[in-house]
Amino acid sequence: MYWCEQNAKHIVRDLSYVTCRIYGSVTTSLWVATTLHWHLICSKNPTRTREYTYDVSIRKEEDMAQSLPNPHLEHLKKDNLYHLGFSTDDDLKTLFGDVKFVCMGGSATRMEELARMLCDELSDIVPVKSKPENICKTDRFVMYKVGPVLAANHHMGMPSLSIILHELIKLLYYAGCEAPLFIRIGTSGGIGVPPGTLVIADKAYDEHLKSQHQDVVLGKVRVTDATFDQKVAEEILSLHTETSYDAIIGSTLGTQDFYEGQGRLDGAICEYTEEDKRAYLLELQKLEIKNIEMEATKIASLCQRTNRQAAMVCVTLVDRLAGDQVDLPKETYAEYQLRPLTLMIKFIKHRLTQSRDATRKRTQTLDTNVSDSSKVKKTV
Repeated sequence: MYWCEQNAKHIVRDLSYVTCRIYGSVTTSLWVATTLHWHLICSKNPTRTREYTYDVSIRKEEDMAQSLPNPHLEHLKKDNLYHLGFSTDDDLKTLFGDVKFVCMGGSATRMEELARMLCDELSDIVPVKSKPENICKTDRFVMYKVGPVLAANHHMGMPSLSIILHELIKLLYYAGCEAPLFIRIGTSGGIGVPPGTLVIADKAYDEHLKSQHQDVVLGKVRVTDATFDQKVAEEILSLHTETSYDAIIGSTLGTQDFYEGQGRLDGAICEYTEEDKRAYLLELQKLEIKNIEMEATKIASLCQRTNRQAAMVCVTLVDRLAGDQVDLPKETYAEYQLRPLTLMIKFIKHRLTQSRDATRKRTQTLDTNVSDSSKVKKTV
């Protein structure tokens, strides 16, 4: 019995090394190797079965984190992700199983530019194509995959963002992705901050000035929390090293409308005074709200409800306390739009480099363990 257990342990070490190389995941390699260990021991001595039951607590936690709060999905023979043009009949695991980051922005052109930048910046870390390709199979959205990053546009406002976010969350769930991070990259109007400032959201406020999101479901109002991942926000901020413009952490107001909903005076309709508008904006400032856009509460809420991490980085195009019109020179506008893209690429590279270095360290440790195991075998 002793011989069987000792040799099983050597095989487990060897198999852990191989599976970690194949899957790039210590958790997966541990599961495979421990399962084999269990079978090896129990095949020789069935009475040891209970002793070698694999502890799945870590795996259960991961599975729970990736599950979706919709029991009806289990009964679908086929799930058509209508607006993306994919379905569960496609080999989603092969196509998207390695995705770790989902970057979203309103503009299709901006997402194409992000994909081009990712191709250039990530080539020394992960395998990427030299030129990005729109892989969305419909004309509703665009979607680019660059290594472990998806870049997709969501158009303007919460309804269209909600559509693509639902389908992207399901897509990556079916693909078996582990803890993907959803990031909105966009433009906004600042409140008391100069144009060109990057605002990294810590929480989102709705038009009632509460950190929440309201949906109407089956005729009833459902209210959910609308906060972003604080640690991710701080990590993103720590990577900002530019001195020509600021990056700050602050709250974001997400509205359903660009004009009246944001207190503008230049819409087709305006039934309030400039004094009313200013009083409203000053009230926002007291709440530490740094900018206004049209998607914040939805992405924060939907990612929280599905237990996904979310972050948001927006550049300000105008200080709303100084005016309503976005009137920037073309070159300045283009440069401002690149600022959040540049910071997020830096963040993604930082995360991927950390992951690569950690994998190399684990592999070296496994190599050492296998080498030590071989030496023990020769000695015995």
